[in-house]
Amino acid sequence: MYMVKLGVAFGLLLSTAVNSLASEQTSHDFMADAKSAMRRANSEWSIAMRKGDAETIAKVYASDAVFVTVDGVSILGRAAIEDFYRSRRKESLAEVKDWYSNGGSVPWLRAPRTEAK
Repeated sequence: MYMVKLGVAFGLLLSTAVNSLASEQTSHDFMADAKSAMRRANSEWSIAMRKGDAETIAKVYASDAVFVTVDGVSILGRAAIEDFYRSRRKESLAEVKDWYSNGGSVPWLRAPRTEAK
C-alpha cells in the first residue's frame, strides 16, 4: 500500500511539474522571438550583400540547398552558392569599373540626350 501511495504522490508531483512547464511555455511569446530572429538575420544578410560577403550570404543555405538564378540555372550546395555570390561580386565590380571608365555611362544603357525646350 505504501508503494501505491508513493506512486500516486509521484504521479501528482510529475503532473504538476508538467502542467507548470506547459503554462510557462504557452505564456512565452515565441512569435516575438521569431520576429526578432528574422529581423537580425535580414539585417546581417543586407549588410553582407552590401559588402559582398559571400560566406555570410551563403551560410543561411543548407549544405545541399538548390539556388535557382533568375535565368533558371540551378546551383547545387552551399559551397557552390557561395562561389556564385563571390563571382557575382567580381562581375559587379567589373561593371562599375567599366561604368567609370566610360565617363559614367555603360554602353548598353546609353541613350541619346535630348535638350529640354
